[in-house]
Amino acid sequence: MKRNTFCTLAFTIAILLIFSSCEKENDIISGHIRKNTTWSGKISIGGDVIIDEGVTLTIQPGTIITVLGDQDETQQSQLGEPDDLTTGDPTGDPAVGGTEYHTSHIGIIVNGRIISKGTREEPIIFTSSKENPTYTDWIGLVVKNGEFEHTLVEWCLNGIYSCVGVEKLTIDNCHIRHIWAAGLGFQQPASTSSEVYVKHTTVEDCGHEAVDTHSPGTIEFAFNIIRDCQVGLNLHDEIYASAHHNIILNTTFPILCVNSQDVFITQSILQAAIQDNNRWTYQDWTMPQFQDPSALFVNNSDVSQVIITNSIIFDSPIGLRNEAPVGALANGYLNMDNVANPYYVNAVQGSGCLNVASGFIDKAGGDFKLLPTSLVKAAGNPDDGNPDLGAYGGADAEELIGCTTFL
Repeated sequence: MKRNTFCTLAFTIAILLIFSSCEKENDIISGHIRKNTTWSGKISIGGDVIIDEGVTLTIQPGTIITVLGDQDETQQSQLGEPDDLTTGDPTGDPAVGGTEYHTSHIGIIVNGRIISKGTREEPIIFTSSKENPTYTDWIGLVVKNGEFEHTLVEWCLNGIYSCVGVEKLTIDNCHIRHIWAAGLGFQQPASTSSEVYVKHTTVEDCGHEAVDTHSPGTIEFAFNIIRDCQVGLNLHDEIYASAHHNIILNTTFPILCVNSQDVFITQSILQAAIQDNNRWTYQDWTMPQFQDPSALFVNNSDVSQVIITNSIIFDSPIGLRNEAPVGALANGYLNMDNVANPYYVNAVQGSGCLNVASGFIDKAGGDFKLLPTSLVKAAGNPDDGNPDLGAYGGADAEELIGCTTFL
């Protein structure tokens, strides 16, 4: 599920753009930003914006960045070759209109550095200008070095995506929603020690995945809520990932591992459910619907391993699905709560696993803490101190999960 469009974005746009204005007379910003710049108040984006190498864009708390939907005064293409998911997609395949889409829609490309740190009281917002926005109004942000806190990104092709040579991309207390393809993406770090993580963040309503990874490197996902997507965590291509204290709901594949190097999942709550793909429609094309919902789907080689423990899977057709050799997936101390096929294909039940009602305080209302009488309290791995199963148990547990800034 590689985003080839974004892998070429930061490099092609700098060559293609032929003017360097940062701000127009009508205060609509587009073009290159060639010196350190601060945005505050209300900002209107009328064409592709490129933060040049060595330049920092700082965005002040409370800033609202409005991107002109379905418009791009620079008329430049940012399109790469289509991949397995974008073939046939008029936003990503040049054979069916992808070039036209990219010359008429705006992207923000950070070849330098971006600091977008709002506060709970004064968040930063990136949004479409349209009164009735759609998923494809603008292209999103491509970032080589960025720090995002208390920031909302919505109504775009991809939310925040890194490309080749990413040095740093940290997401904390952010909200990413209404996205055509990937909400967040991590690809090709400058080194395996590049700082990348997603914490205390909510990602929802994504036509491909909430989080997409495609490269070697190490990444942490913690205290996040993901919901209403086709894939939650899409962990690919030799990634080392730690995922803990996450809640992933109403998502076709909450966690998908394909040729990941090593993935450790603990203290999480997962629910697999097929999505109505009709909402992701552009022109006459509708996003393909992913089938066979599975809470954890592993298709790794036998030289890597996925481990899941101290977690709850509920209301799902399939719990653990392992299309790789048996040893590629290890599990233990799980609760399969109303799961039709808890262990599927090469998935084998591990130690300490249960099949009981979890005893959530208010599942319908979204409160996934456990009742005092819950049968999964203190049912976790003894080596971890017998924690409660689920996202609110175990070491480092926190009372608040997901982004609370935009509630």
